[in-house]
Amino acid sequence: MTSSTKGGQGAAGGQKIGLNEAFELAVRHWREGKRAEAAHINGQILGARPAHQGARHLKMTLEHGVQGLAFTALRLSDPELYSIGDYSYGTPSVFPHNQPHEPARLSIGNFCTIGHEVEIILGAYHRQDTYTIYPFSAPHFGTLFSSTRQITDYSTTKGGVSIGHDVWIGAGSKIMAGVTIGTGAVIGAGSIVTRDVGAYEIWAGNPAQFRRRRFDQEVADRLMTLRWWDWPKDIIERHARDIMRGTPEALDALAQGHDAWLAGLRKGVTAPFEMLQGRSGLLRARRSADWREGRPTWVVLHGSLGNIATVQGIEKHLSDVNLLFVDLPGCGGSTAPADMSVDGFADELLPALLAAVPGGFGVLGASFGGSVALAIARRTSRCTSVVLLDTPFSAAKLWHNHAFLRGAIASRPDDRYLRSFALEIYGVTPMAAVEREYWHLLDGIAVPVLVVSGDVPMLPQRKMPPVPCCLDEADLAQLSGLGCRIERVKGGHDLINDNPAAVAALVRSAETVMA
Repeated sequence: MTSSTKGGQGAAGGQKIGLNEAFELAVRHWREGKRAEAAHINGQILGARPAHQGARHLKMTLEHGVQGLAFTALRLSDPELYSIGDYSYGTPSVFPHNQPHEPARLSIGNFCTIGHEVEIILGAYHRQDTYTIYPFSAPHFGTLFSSTRQITDYSTTKGGVSIGHDVWIGAGSKIMAGVTIGTGAVIGAGSIVTRDVGAYEIWAGNPAQFRRRRFDQEVADRLMTLRWWDWPKDIIERHARDIMRGTPEALDALAQGHDAWLAGLRKGVTAPFEMLQGRSGLLRARRSADWREGRPTWVVLHGSLGNIATVQGIEKHLSDVNLLFVDLPGCGGSTAPADMSVDGFADELLPALLAAVPGGFGVLGASFGGSVALAIARRTSRCTSVVLLDTPFSAAKLWHNHAFLRGAIASRPDDRYLRSFALEIYGVTPMAAVEREYWHLLDGIAVPVLVVSGDVPMLPQRKMPPVPCCLDEADLAQLSGLGCRIERVKGGHDLINDNPAAVAALVRSAETVMA
């Protein structure tokens, strides 16, 4: 058995078997009451892939005597198609989309309850804009219509389905493609959900309609801030009685549990790092060594999947200013964001930055960090300048970024945060790359924006390093037309490390404008 889904040494009898097949065999043994056989195969799977979500839940099932229900991850275990949270149970029937170039994934959060005979439709809709709805070239037909194999657009989808945390979906319900169901929502039995459902809302009917809110907005907002479903298991158990109540006193007790969770995270951080309080979690940060009041201050944000260490080399080139390095949500030592989007990152960061920096500040953003920098500048007048280091505004053409993200996914196939980041931020899956644009972040921007790019062109595609720049000539022309100052220096995409001296000089020139 191997950690891939194809080939490898078998888990039983010496035969060749893929990991997915091995896990199906382990689950089948468990269902048949063959606990020892199930545990043996499952142990081999965890040896190869310790974070395999299905195997983790099968281990919990075997060790704790879980019976009468099945965790969702036992059936929906393929990370290429599904992102299944911890402790959610119920096994819906899922109709996947059959067009790999159109990603339509299913995401289910933690602690969800899914009733019997629930169906979730991710796509494979017959097209209605062509002269036939018949899918001649669908692979199900084998060679029956072999001359049509090159026709790949025989079906369509409205997108994936996203189900938040602590959601209850009643028996017999159908969830249609493109729907988002917010945390804490309830879907009545037999409902057909065709529209988005907000957090802590109750919907029912065919088609499903809004019925009422479970709690008023203030209570719902507090629950979304406390995020008890993300706490460690021991803290959840300690506060289970309060989670299972609905009183103001219980909500106050949960706030204490939230504080205990954050306090535990703070204990693991030592100088020179500090933990800043974000909107609902913590953000690891480090101030430059010679921090002094009264000097210009810059917040430094790293790029995709990086951390403070990937950008802190600029410090020795900017020793005369204050620098606040911050791990983006979900990266380095920071807790994950509640919302995987540029706005979600900015919302989590903003209260931490306003508390850490008493006056005005600029934001220096490398690559994706620049997108977050613009979102922050749109939210506060305390941000007085933005410097973007080769920050992309159109994702679909970034072939080198696709290769980087797919390589990361291949090496960490069970990393749910990574897969969500790749898809939601950059539109990338192992098989697809769809557009994600961020030009809107410049709409109405009120502060000076300096865009810095390098001299390593994006095209033609070639081996790396050096890593090509994300901004092409058309991008730079459009940015200039939108009022951004454009500067070119030597280096590739990783300008903060390729040419830190030139970047530092440009940051100082932006300081003059900021002053």
